[in-house]
Amino acid sequence: MGIKISALTETTTPTSVDMLPILTGGQTKKISQNNLHKTDTISELTSGAGVTVDGVLIKDSRISMNNISFIGASAYLGSAQNVNTGEVTKLNFDTEFHDVGGMFDTANKKFVVSAGNAGYYRITLTVNFGAGVDQKYYVAKIYYNNASVKDSFGLSSGTVGVTVVAIITKYLAENDYIEGYAYHNAGVAQGIDSGTIYSRLDIEKLGSA
Repeated sequence: MGIKISALTETTTPTSVDMLPILTGGQTKKISQNNLHKTDTISELTSGAGVTVDGVLIKDSRISMNNISFIGASAYLGSAQNVNTGEVTKLNFDTEFHDVGGMFDTANKKFVVSAGNAGYYRITLTVNFGAGVDQKYYVAKIYYNNASVKDSFGLSSGTVGVTVVAIITKYLAENDYIEGYAYHNAGVAQGIDSGTIYSRLDIEKLGSA
């Protein structure tokens, strides 16, 4: 729905010769109402195409939310996954929370940009290690076309779980793909928690180039 504008009506000036005070040049002067300009007011509900008044196209400056769509995906681990110490391990994001645009490949555990969807994307990888070994490093790694582009580190304290989040905004072209990896140096295998509230890969398109 557009903006409310009024039926084209003309406001006529009074015929009275009453004088009105006008501030001009720092001094107050009087001017006859007969010398005031006539005013046109417009009252019309504009459509998406707008309305033309005296050859001028007037349109609502607001953007219709009907023309804005979300594109992105969120996937998580359907079951817990072990990561061996000292090994960079791909995470098995095999279950979708949502996939608007159909670009998450659960069979190959990666997000692949389809034709017509190139643009800038915000990528968030959350890795939740269920338990920790004191004073060891835990890493979440975002991979772009089989190479790491963002590493985030967490240092454990005691044996409590460690959650590490990596975030990057990156331009993705058609057929580019994103994967999530994890790494640690705990000395023994560590479990990655499954479920929608734990380890997940969230990707959303921000806009085109």
